[in-house]
This record gives sequence, C-alpha cells and structure tokens, in this order.
Amino acid sequence: NLEENIYIIVKIIKINSILGSVAEELRQASVIDFVEENKVVPLIQTMISPLDIFPLRHPPLFPPQPNRGKRETYQHLLENQNAEIADAFEKPREEEGKSRHARQTPTGDQLQGIGLMQVSTSSGCMQSTNTQQALARINFRNLVDAQNDNTYTYEEAAGNGTHVYVVDTGIVPGGDFMEGSLLAGVDTTSSNSPQSSLTDSIGHGTHIAGIIGSQPHGVAKMATLIAVKVFNDTNKTTDAAVIAGLDFIFNDIKRHRKPSVINLSLGGAGDHRVLNLAIKCLIKKGVVVVTAAGNNNEDACQLSPAALDETITVANVDNNDRRHPNSSFGDCVDIFAPGTEIISSGTTGGSLRGRNGTSISAAFVSGIAARVLAMCPSATPAQVKNFLLERSTKDIVLDAQGTPNRFLFLDCDPTQSCEQILAASPMRRRKREEADLDKMNVDGQKQGS
Repeated sequence: NLEENIYIIVKIIKINSILGSVAEELRQASVIDFVEENKVVPLIQTMISPLDIFPLRHPPLFPPQPNRGKRETYQHLLENQNAEIADAFEKPREEEGKSRHARQTPTGDQLQGIGLMQVSTSSGCMQSTNTQQALARINFRNLVDAQNDNTYTYEEAAGNGTHVYVVDTGIVPGGDFMEGSLLAGVDTTSSNSPQSSLTDSIGHGTHIAGIIGSQPHGVAKMATLIAVKVFNDTNKTTDAAVIAGLDFIFNDIKRHRKPSVINLSLGGAGDHRVLNLAIKCLIKKGVVVVTAAGNNNEDACQLSPAALDETITVANVDNNDRRHPNSSFGDCVDIFAPGTEIISSGTTGGSLRGRNGTSISAAFVSGIAARVLAMCPSATPAQVKNFLLERSTKDIVLDAQGTPNRFLFLDCDPTQSCEQILAASPMRRRKREEADLDKMNVDGQKQGS
C-alpha cells in the first residue's frame, strides 16, 4: 500500500498548492518519481510528523506533550483552506484595496495618539526618541552608545511595499497598528476563515507583530503585516496546520507579488521533513524566511525549522550583549538579536510587559529584512541574508557557545543603494549541512532493499 511503498511511479499533475512544489522536490531527490493529483495529499501526509510544535516562547513549550487529542488531517485542512482562498479570490477583498498599494506616513498627531515620542525627519531618515533599548541597540555598533542615546533611526519608507507574514497565534488589531497595516490572512486551526486570524487568545503573535511593524515598537513601521494563525487557543499546532498556513502564503504571494518575509517563531525536535521542504520551496520562490533558534539552551541544529540552511536563524541576547542562558546556539544560528525583556503590543490595546525568547529575536530580524526589501525589492532571500550578515556587528556577543558571533545591525544610510545590497558577499556556510533529502534517499534505499 501507499504508506509501505511510497516510492511508486505515477503521473504528476500540477496542483495549485505548495504541495506541488514539495512533490517536485521529492521527485528530484528520487524519493518519488511522479505523483497523481489525487494521491499528492495522502502520499505526503505519510511523511508529516505527528508531533505537535510550539511557538518558541520563554519558558520553552517543547518537547511536545503526549495525549494531544485527535489531529485534523492535512487533506481536510487543505481542502477547506483552498475553498476559502478560492472564495476570497472570486471577489477582491475590499478591506485590502487601499492598504495593498497606498500606505501613508503617519502624522505627528497620530503618532502621539498611540504614545510614540516625537519623530523628526533628517536626510530621508526618521528618528524615534525615547525608544526601548532593543530598538536603539540595532542602530549602534556598541552597547554604551545605545544606552546613552535611546533613539531608533530608520528610512522614511521602512518596510513600505513589503508583506510580512506572521505565522503564529494570530494578531489582534489595536491602536499600535496604523490603519491598513494589518491584514487578515488565514486561520488553519478551525474554520480557516480570514477574519478569525485577527484573534489571539495567547498574545504571542500580537507581540511578535508589534516588534516587526507596529508604530511604537516596530522595526519596519511601514510594512504590511498579514496574520497567519496556525496555533489554537491552547497554544498548540501541528505540522499539518503550519503547512496549510504556508500554502495560503504560497497562493497569496502568487496573487499579490510583493517582496515578502515570513516570520516563523516556532519549532520543535523530531522529523519535520515535509514542513522543511515546504519552507525551502517558498524560499526558492523568493520569500525571505526568518526562524527562531529555540529556547532550550541546546544546539539549534537539533530543531526544525531552525536547522535549515536557507532560512535566517536567530538567537537571543540580553540587554548586556550576552547570549540569553536559554537561547539555543551553534553553527545553525546565523545571527543574534535582542530578545530579552522586550516590550511590544498586547491583545487588550496596550503594550505588554517584557517578554523573552528567540521568537522575539526573530521578529527583529524579520523587521530588518522588510526594511532591506523596501530598499531593494529585487533582492533574493540569499542576498538579503548575505547583506544582514555582512552588515552585522562582529564578535561582541558574550558566551556565544561557538555560534557565529554576529549581532544584528542596520542604521539609516541615505547613500545605501540596492546595488550594494545585491553585492553583499556570502558568509561562510555552517559546518552542518542540511541533510533532509539525503536522509530520505537513504531511507528509500533501505525500504527498497
């Protein structure tokens, strides 16, 4: 049967889903030769890990808990979700009309209304004063300067024209987000309706979104945020739900064709090969994917999707430039970013107390990636990654535990050109190469022998 012998030769039929790209990756790896449309979902379902995965909060929520109850099948999620997408595509989303194409710089009165300090323009740059240290820190090469000058300087169009997909617990709209900056995406945990993605009983996704693009706390204040809710109200998800969310993104990007970033502040141990392949397919389509390293004080190479070489994997530093004691580490980490006692948007309209974790660190990098794409929309994921690593501050993180010692940095430089971004030199590769496809080949040879 299919589960015992997935290396079956059948005919490929193109499907309008990320699974079509996953199937092609599997075919090229000689795991399968061809896949019929009606067999793609059950075939790949046999490879999807049954483990739950969790947002990388502090304290950490994985490894997975047993007895999680009945899982909805990926096929059911995919069918429902595709129906929702087809529905939405039949009639343009009215609430998206202006926000997809025309974002206006907020006025001083609007900014004061949401509690942001005075913003001044200088040489094409904007400057927020009295910001929290984390925002100032990514503007300065050394800690003392950031502590003495708590300002955050960014381009006037920081993130403008980009989409950042927040794959998380949902996002609650509120005063921190300017009108048109937050869009409903999809909720793969229940009805798959777009509007229910704008709910968040946990608060994790709203906090992450606030760091990426809110007015008082955000890195890319002009980016458009899209809520992709994959965690239920008990803060649990499965690979199937996450893949369904990525499938929505796959189709949404094909429709709108905006420079895009995906923030994946989630992860877990175990075999997540199809999830990893789905992420790789999106990166091949030109999407920057940022992942959290994990909060178990362990080698990030043991976690998915943190171990993927194509993503930008982020570890957490505290307010003294020291690796947070719970942050994962190692050669699969690309860069460090602030992630300790970070204040951001809350679900009740105000700002939350500080949170810790590599989830938060990843959000800072997602915001910076959106700023880079706004300056250079043609940049590939690899070029964005190379630029961030090249521009990072080197060798300042304490107790890095063998992690490449790079700290996130980007100031506002009016002379910065797209050509400079595209010309950034590739940094050294990790010692541990991603081996998902090789593993599948070995497993296939074992089954065939």
